[in-house]
Amino acid sequence: MSISALHYPNIDLLGYIGASSQDHIKAILAETAQHFQSPATRQQRGEAIASVIDAFAASHRAEEQAPVSEATCNEVIGFLRTLPLTIPIPEVVLEPDGGLGLEWYLSKYHSFVLSFSGKSVMTYAGLFGRGRTSYGTEILSEGIPPSITYNIRRALLQS
Repeated sequence: MSISALHYPNIDLLGYIGASSQDHIKAILAETAQHFQSPATRQQRGEAIASVIDAFAASHRAEEQAPVSEATCNEVIGFLRTLPLTIPIPEVVLEPDGGLGLEWYLSKYHSFVLSFSGKSVMTYAGLFGRGRTSYGTEILSEGIPPSITYNIRRALLQS
C-alpha cells in the first residue's frame, strides 16, 4: 500500500459528466497534489501510531513471521513523535523478521524506507530517480539525524 492509499479520499471521477467536469476534476487533482506540500496533522500522526500498535498485534497473531517487540514499537512511535510536521506521515510496514518499517512511497523511482528492529539502530534505503540511491544505518538518539530528514525530502521530490 502506498502513502497515497492511506491519505487520499476515494473519489468517483466517472460520476462527473459535462463540459464543466474537466474544471472540477482539475480542482480535485490540485487538492490531491497539495497533500504532499501540506504538513502532517496531529490526526495523521495519531493514525500512524495506531498503525504501529495494530502491526504489533498482527505480528503476534501471524505464524509465518517473527513477532514485533515492544522495543521496536517504542522506537517507531518515538520517531513518529519527533518527525517534523512538514514531512508527510509514512505508511507503517510490518517486516517478516519482526521489524517495523516506515515507508514514504511516491512512485516506482521515488521512495524512502526506514527499518527499526528494537536495537537503537535505523536502517534506511532510498531511491531518488533512476540509478540514484542512498542506504545505510543511523543510531537512534534524541532527535532525527539530518541525513534522514534530507533523504525523506529528497525521495518526495520528483525531478
